[in-house]
Amino acid sequence: MTTTMNNGFSNTRAALVEYEANASVRAQAWDEAWTTAEIQACQKGNEEAMHPVRMAFYLDTRHINSKEICMSLPLHRIKEIIGRAKN
Repeated sequence: MTTTMNNGFSNTRAALVEYEANASVRAQAWDEAWTTAEIQACQKGNEEAMHPVRMAFYLDTRHINSKEICMSLPLHRIKEIIGRAKN
């Protein structure tokens, strides 16, 4: 992952590719989660999977965003924002 700011969200787009590549594993874990511990493990897995996406988004927008804001954004919001960017 690079650390340069840009308006094409290249860091975020690359992180999303990795996030999506592992989505089926996370979905299967959720399908098999029945206990509180299993559900908590799935929640933790989701948060761990989102961390690189949020960090990449921060790197792409740190000139206008704070790390705190970026680390709190849900996936749908990040996708909405980068969807508006020109490729």
